[in-house]
Amino acid sequence: MGFLFLTILLTFIQPSFAAHQPVYRGKIAVFQGSEPIAIEVELPRFSDGYLRTDQFHFANLPSTIKPDENGCICYTLDDDRFVFVHTFYYAVRMIEDYNKIFKRLALALPQTLEWTLAQDPDSPTSGFTELIKGTLRYPKPALDPSTLAHEIGHWIHYSAAGRDHFGSANPFELARALTKGVEEGSANFLAALYTGITRIGKYDSYEFDTDIDRFVRFPDHVPSTKKGLEDLAQNKFSQFAFHYPKFFASLQSMLDTLPANPIAAEYLNLPDPYRASSAFTQPVWAASVIYGTDILKMIYVKALSQLNQDQNYTYQDLTRALRDVAAEFNPEVGNYLSQEFALRGI
Repeated sequence: MGFLFLTILLTFIQPSFAAHQPVYRGKIAVFQGSEPIAIEVELPRFSDGYLRTDQFHFANLPSTIKPDENGCICYTLDDDRFVFVHTFYYAVRMIEDYNKIFKRLALALPQTLEWTLAQDPDSPTSGFTELIKGTLRYPKPALDPSTLAHEIGHWIHYSAAGRDHFGSANPFELARALTKGVEEGSANFLAALYTGITRIGKYDSYEFDTDIDRFVRFPDHVPSTKKGLEDLAQNKFSQFAFHYPKFFASLQSMLDTLPANPIAAEYLNLPDPYRASSAFTQPVWAASVIYGTDILKMIYVKALSQLNQDQNYTYQDLTRALRDVAAEFNPEVGNYLSQEFALRGI
């Protein structure tokens, strides 16, 4: 009886412990145009130590990151530590949002993600994220939140589908380009549903950003990777060339040497996975505007969970799953998606 009483007592006491956990504040960046402005916000609760939760932490968190006497983990925009607070806030808020979707669908919550942040002032924000590890490279501490959300989108995508990186096709074949398009398009769309930003890479990449809300008909009008890079390289006086001169020069050099590199030329002539994926991202984005983001989050995550895990994925595989799941949730959404996908050739 004593043990039972103690167990019941602890059950009631534990929430009060949680309620008295310290609440820390920190500074993050919001953007007006392309200019970051530091604001102070309440940070998500830490599980152990600083800037970590049960599902997210950094592999290279500086030991000097600590709250001040007012409980604020506050750094200026030019402080290298700013990026960790900024990234933690955006990443964990998005994870918390999608956790609700996983719970409502009775899917296993995503595993713990460990991220490494690496500064590279010569290139726009980029990253590589799998089920349990990832790396995010950034040019300035006010890291672009749209690209940050894109990388968390990869993690959500792979968690829902039960594996990271689909298929094993030769990277120089169309099948792999389509599979990569499914992965990148999904990450963009999941990010857009959370942030409301359809231009991924909007804040630090200038002409290098990807807009998911553009009309593409598959396969009749699908821009190649080469075409996208040529468009980027043709303006030597662009903001992109000004901000990333080394990256711009290496891009121009690669395009100049393509005639002597047939393998690279073959790869670059395949559909650009970032642009071509608009064939399915634009319809689902339009559906979210009409029917609401909550139902589209549910439909999209459940569709990912139903994909076959043993093959490469095409746009047709994903859109078929989306139509079927949408019909279960709301036949009107299912009919809308069917019509819009057909207009775009899938």
